[in-house]
Amino acid sequence: MDYLTFYRMHTEPFPLVPEKEVFFEFTTHLKAMEFILRAIREKDTFLLIAGEYGTGKILLCLRLLEQLKEKENIGIQLKIT
Repeated sequence: MDYLTFYRMHTEPFPLVPEKEVFFEFTTHLKAMEFILRAIREKDTFLLIAGEYGTGKILLCLRLLEQLKEKENIGIQLKIT
């Protein structure tokens, strides 16, 4: 029996490419999302989201872009380094 079956998982854990579908919103993620949305509304020209490796920065940005595209009809350029 492999670990996927044993732990009743549907996909491989910790993929190299972030998956928006498995994002868990912590309070810090929600606060960051509010901060970003406020910066966009106030037309700030520069915004930096920093954090430790694996804390969900890319997923947060992907979810933000998805939300803005669907609800706000806003296009944003994202640079991930």
